[in-house]
Amino acid sequence: EAMVEVDHLRVQYVRPSKGEIPRDEHFDHHHGYVIKVMFWGAITIFGTGCLVPVDGTMNAQKYIDILETHLIPLADTLFGTTPWKLLQDGARCHTAATTKVYMEQQGIQCVDWCSYSPDMNPIENVWSVFKRKLYHQGSGNSRQQVIERAQQIWHNDIELRDVARNCVLSMQSRVSTLKNNKGGHTHS
Repeated sequence: EAMVEVDHLRVQYVRPSKGEIPRDEHFDHHHGYVIKVMFWGAITIFGTGCLVPVDGTMNAQKYIDILETHLIPLADTLFGTTPWKLLQDGARCHTAATTKVYMEQQGIQCVDWCSYSPDMNPIENVWSVFKRKLYHQGSGNSRQQVIERAQQIWHNDIELRDVARNCVLSMQSRVSTLKNNKGGHTHS
């Protein structure tokens, strides 16, 4: 058992295998409490898109603001005049009347999506990898540090970009499997 000082603030005990030198992944990088930040993120066939920190609870107006200031400019840059569709879950801010009116006015078309199929939503796989990476690297001691580290990973991590791209590319196969399972769990 090895005792190692971490960040001059605390001591952690690590039990590496015989002859193994303690490595970074042996240590818990959280310091007593976790700073939580809600993010809205987009993935595309090109990989990770925008990642937007959300102050407080997401509501329809905040969602519309994100669509207007982040998603639409991203889609214009990536797709130009090529048609695209938005896949979103059934969150209240997504299905609110004001959101639907805004999307209709902007010409945003949505994929028809089952409200009870989170295993099919490709971004859930991306969130899982993203959170693991953020946890492993340590998220920081302030809201701003969490946001900066999250942005760094979201925009620069090659593995995460590839996971996002592959998840989007797998959608045709996922939907086909869902149809073959008559709407049952796909284990995807």
